Amino acid sequence: MRTTQEIETYIPRLNQLIGLQNEPKWITLRFIINISLSFNNDIEFDREVDFDGKQYNLEQITGFGKEYDNYTDLYWSMIEIFDNITIKSKKEFDINLEYHLLRGYKILISSVNSSSNLFEFLLQEFYLDNNIISEKEIVKQVK
Repeated sequence: MRTTQEIETYIPRLNQLIGLQNEPKWITLRFIINISLSFNNDIEFDREVDFDGKQYNLEQITGFGKEYDNYTDLYWSMIEIFDNITIKSKKEFDINLEYHLLRGYKILISSVNSSSNLFEFLLQEFYLDNNIISEKEIVKQVK
């Protein structure tokens, strides 16, 4: 899986926001992909980009080929369901992972800046917007 230079530059800033300064980059890349696979809204962006960043093995991103901590089938299925497609090869899977990495990156840079509270954004997008619990209830539970 390839990244862009923009994404590589963004990773340290995102790591600071989520408290992962000393963690490997693949953890952050998974986080960005998971953001994409959790966010249903349409995001407009150019899919034709120059992947001028770094190359990561699927083993690093999904655990491909590992006996333990192998989430390849999970990501494969999540992408097929999210995009309503059938992925027929490892190459197609890799391309779709790159797409979701770009999409997750675009979601994050358009919604969260360096002074934002990322966890507040996540709460708003994935918890409160689904009307699971009201903001007042959360405040009440925290107190």
